[in-house]
Amino acid sequence: MTNDEKKDFYARCGEILGIEHEWNKPVFRRTRWNTRNIGNGRFPGFGLIRCFGNNIMVTTKARDTQMFSSCDAVYKYLEDNACQQ
Repeated sequence: MTNDEKKDFYARCGEILGIEHEWNKPVFRRTRWNTRNIGNGRFPGFGLIRCFGNNIMVTTKARDTQMFSSCDAVYKYLEDNACQQ
């Protein structure tokens, strides 16, 4: 997933959850001094959504962690569970 695709993915997740997502542009090459920005995928009040290659991990505040292999599966999970959080 490219950075533009991730940005769009997180924006869509934010729309479903009703939480605005603030995109932080990832650094080109991580060093000790340039990684001071908070990572992407944090949704206050809901939890964390992280992309790892082809896998997407969703961790809620209720400590429920789910792994997905597609964006559509994540969207469906969020739509089904957003009102329960």
